[in-house]
Amino acid sequence: MKIKTILVVTIILSISCGSSNSESAVDKGWNLFLDGNYSEARQVFQSAYEKNPQNIAAISGLAWSLLKIDSVQFALNFFPQALGSKPSPDVHAGLAFTKNILKNYLGSAESAKSALDLDSIWTFPYDPQINYRDLWILRAEDFFVLGDFSSALTELHKFDPSFAPDITTPAGKTQLANKIEEIRAMTKRRTVE
Repeated sequence: MKIKTILVVTIILSISCGSSNSESAVDKGWNLFLDGNYSEARQVFQSAYEKNPQNIAAISGLAWSLLKIDSVQFALNFFPQALGSKPSPDVHAGLAFTKNILKNYLGSAESAKSALDLDSIWTFPYDPQINYRDLWILRAEDFFVLGDFSSALTELHKFDPSFAPDITTPAGKTQLANKIEEIRAMTKRRTVE
């Protein structure tokens, strides 16, 4: 009986220490991410994920790191896992950027909307230069490519309510495209280095 008790205590301690190590690894990963060391962050998050495949923070960090190092297809594999049971604007935003890069414009617009529905003034805590304004312009771009010029214009009105091209004409569509590019340059969307 004493051996069973020792064995159970040892297992519990191993699990709790593993979880703690996994959490501290996640903190280390995010610190590397904040410093712009995305490849190193990816390695740390990957290790934390391998130790605990249920660690949502490790999965999210891994997905964002993969996105930043331009491993977009791999990022797409991890972002949906990072959604877990608790919706996160960070994960939905990362998924939106990833889908946009992969030319899944409808999916991108929907994921950006999900992020904004969860937090209308969202800012990515590990890179504060990425925020809700990037999601607005991302949606404008997505809608433009999809041919939904009215929705693209609605997104642009969040930046410039007085912008009023005639989107039923080729010249108006060109103005719309130019405005999207102008605002993208202004917001300097930095999801992929």
